[in-house]
Amino acid sequence: MDRNSRIEQEGGIFASCEFEYLSDARFQKSPIREEISKLKIPESTLETATKVAKELDINKSIKIITRIPNDEERHFVIPSLGLGGRTNSSNEVVLYIDPQHPQIIESINKYRNPQIAHELVHIKRSQCGLKNETLLDKIINEGLATYYEEHWENLGKTPWGNNLTLQQEIDEWRMALPKLNALPTEDWFFARDKKHPLWTGYTLGKSIVKAFFEANPMYKMKDVAKMDSHLILEKANYNPHT
Repeated sequence: MDRNSRIEQEGGIFASCEFEYLSDARFQKSPIREEISKLKIPESTLETATKVAKELDINKSIKIITRIPNDEERHFVIPSLGLGGRTNSSNEVVLYIDPQHPQIIESINKYRNPQIAHELVHIKRSQCGLKNETLLDKIINEGLATYYEEHWENLGKTPWGNNLTLQQEIDEWRMALPKLNALPTEDWFFARDKKHPLWTGYTLGKSIVKAFFEANPMYKMKDVAKMDSHLILEKANYNPHT
């Protein structure tokens, strides 16, 4: 498969996929280039994106780019995995791989497809006009994506969705409550200022979404992904306690 591919759907292109890493000198010189190539990233990307788009009922065209991060993008890569991703807009996702990372083969095998599922939840919400304007919005956005990711191909628990003890979850939620309508800060998600544990927002969000589906099993992710954050929280009846 070549560097650029497209997924066609009735009425137009669903997704264009660009695999920039294939022509990157860092990939070409990687001692495990052949091993990475055997994982067939382009083929699995197209297959997974198609399945996720159908399940989430995404019907607007998007672009999925896979590249090796430059120095400015390095912070998007999870250090323990050598993978990372971000949703740039309502129609573009960038997925990162580090071919020099010692665990990259294992990371791609385990997390690459669920990672696509994660990012396309963000695309779905963005295309529905839902924005990360408040801390609650971002917590719910990441919670939905992480919950969906953990259930994609039976991945199981992710480090970012399960990084708090029960007592920490109780304490962090109490701190979050009076700030839910305030602007979100990176510290809640990436511990930038060390005021919160790493991935706090992801774990809180995943717990809220888990509570939502336990209380409302009739819903599907494609419907919940369109819901306002406050409605999701209300229907979740989330209340962590010992």
